[in-house]
Amino acid sequence: MCIRKTTRVTINFIIMCLVCAAPLFAEEDSYHQNLRNQLKTDYDLEGGEWVLTDQENTTNKLTNLSGVTKKIETGSGSEPFTEIVRLTVTQKGANAWDNAVRFAIRTAIKKDDVLLLVIWVRGVHGEQGMGRIQHIFEMTTDPYSKDLDIGQEPAAAWQQWMLPFQAGKDHAVGQARYQINMGYMQQVVEIGGLALLNYGNKYTLEELPRSLFDLDYDGRDLNAPWRVEAQQRIEQYRKAPVTIQVINKNDHPVKNAGVQFNMLQHEFGFGTAIAASRMLENSTTADIYREKLENLSGDGKTFNIVVVENALKWPPWENPWWPGGRDGVASVVEWFRDRDIKVRGHNLVWPGWTYLPDDIKEHQADTTYIRDRIFDHIEEITGYPGIYGEIAEWDVINEAAHNFDLENVFGTKRIYIDWFNWAKLGDPNALLYINDYSIIINGGSDLSSQQRYKELIQYLIDNAAPLDGIGIQGHFGSPLTAPARVYEILQDFGSFNKDISITEYDAVEVPAELAADYMRDLLTICFSHPAVQNFLMWGFWDGQHWGDDAPIFKQDWTLKPSGEAFINQVFNEWWTNATGSTNAQGLFATSGFLGKYEVVVDIENIHTVQTVNLSKSTDVITVKLDSDVTDVGKEKTARIFSLAQNYPNPFNPVTTINYTIPVPVQARLEIININGQTVAVPVSKYHTAGDYEIKFDAAQLPAGIYFYRLSAGSFTKTAKMLLLK
Repeated sequence: MCIRKTTRVTINFIIMCLVCAAPLFAEEDSYHQNLRNQLKTDYDLEGGEWVLTDQENTTNKLTNLSGVTKKIETGSGSEPFTEIVRLTVTQKGANAWDNAVRFAIRTAIKKDDVLLLVIWVRGVHGEQGMGRIQHIFEMTTDPYSKDLDIGQEPAAAWQQWMLPFQAGKDHAVGQARYQINMGYMQQVVEIGGLALLNYGNKYTLEELPRSLFDLDYDGRDLNAPWRVEAQQRIEQYRKAPVTIQVINKNDHPVKNAGVQFNMLQHEFGFGTAIAASRMLENSTTADIYREKLENLSGDGKTFNIVVVENALKWPPWENPWWPGGRDGVASVVEWFRDRDIKVRGHNLVWPGWTYLPDDIKEHQADTTYIRDRIFDHIEEITGYPGIYGEIAEWDVINEAAHNFDLENVFGTKRIYIDWFNWAKLGDPNALLYINDYSIIINGGSDLSSQQRYKELIQYLIDNAAPLDGIGIQGHFGSPLTAPARVYEILQDFGSFNKDISITEYDAVEVPAELAADYMRDLLTICFSHPAVQNFLMWGFWDGQHWGDDAPIFKQDWTLKPSGEAFINQVFNEWWTNATGSTNAQGLFATSGFLGKYEVVVDIENIHTVQTVNLSKSTDVITVKLDSDVTDVGKEKTARIFSLAQNYPNPFNPVTTINYTIPVPVQARLEIININGQTVAVPVSKYHTAGDYEIKFDAAQLPAGIYFYRLSAGSFTKTAKMLLLK
């Protein structure tokens, strides 16, 4: 009896081993053989060890499901694989990983091994588009370090995705996994032909193929319809007409006075995160860092708002070894305020154990202790000398839609109301924000995060929290969110009638030219929305950036294409310098982007300069001269070449273009369409010095965005206008 039992156990054990080991020893099935042939033919890749299995049907059975249902179907025969795995999410969880499909590795992986993931994907249905998934390769235990993290918006047709990555550490069998996160929305996605090859050190990461489906975005084309609508909104919300009145000391109008209306600073906040420790450092690198913050563009223009990246967070604030300490960060705030640059405070409470002082978690059973600690901290930091009254905006709560530790301890969201009230007591003049992530990134398809954030904002409003603004982080990767989708989300959050700030923009590991186009387009769509007040990137230089991939400067301080795009949009396309002369009533009319200006008035030997603000409520700006002159006698010629913004803009079909020629010269004014083609030349002649005005009739042109360019000698300037029909 014992012998028979032992024999049965032994036989069962052998059978089990053979079943489990079969994929490792069996001959590759036709799919895996064909995949090897494809990799050899198309990419000259040979060898490699299958990390999952070399049998298609066996790999498809390895799944560990969480919040996802799976159905395996036979392929139609037109696919290069035989089985289709249909994955369905009917109830999305709180996090993307709450709905996931996991495949544990079946062979060991060594640190620095180079691997290639191959998978076919198509979308069937999603709450947003055709769905949204995330490809992850990570450890199976804390800290769940990831070697691969790529988002995807599935297409309706099958796409073969090839995603290379490199192991960051050794992974024993079962200690790492490939995972598909699906908890962004209710959705149905199909996959097939999943395979994972380990090439060891045979190839470099750069030698492996990389699918580029995710490295683009809808609306990138210069003729995309969203651009016309965005330009209309920019004209409506970000510009205003203005009349400059020049009077003498007896309050009489001055005729023919030369006027320059030169922009100094935007009203809209364009900014970056800054490192207080770098600001306090005594080094050549720090000198350059500070210099760029004073003169970003090279001609004196720079950010008008910054956010302190780390030094105002709670743990650093209480860390006696933090560079510069509290007085140091206060001096950094003063440095920016002395230069008329606003400062955001980030942040008062980040309600996850990882981001709080250690004693908070240690006293998690004592809610009175935690409540008092939070109150004392908010009171102290908001009232600290050099901080109090100098912070324009505070992120009162950071990422509460994703960090629930303190909410779980107290058992209520009521604590958030208290924190806002305490912050308002601490600094009544600061605008108070909530801030969170995964709202506009990932293709704009993380509906779970969006919903939780909206519910939290609504709770604050319903309970009369002194909430002034909504912070939306923007750490972009693939896939980049279409500008039109970003606008939809901004519209959604704009319904709360609160200010919106884009608080943490960057685009890590996005190819340079794509990053430049996306910088241009994301800036444009955000600038066009009336609720958005700020656009801040999370660092501007690779040498001081969490991902070593900042938007503006490389490590050696050379300008990136995305940096060029930022400077061009903010300081050229959206910058106003107008020049002209007053009429018989002493008036000069123009329009400009909202912000701070310098008005310069020249008459004979009198040179008057006045700093003013142009807002939507501005009507007439009066400049009073210390002279009794009433008529210069002839029109005062401006000192420089200039090309003014056309007016009206948008227009249909006639608009006025003004320009100034300071010296006799041949000049040409041409109209260019969005494809770079010259479609009209309203002016091409020799000019004497003076101010010129032409009426351009675009009746024969189709609606759209156009550029007009003035060329005179070595001077060239281009401006943009919008034709509506």
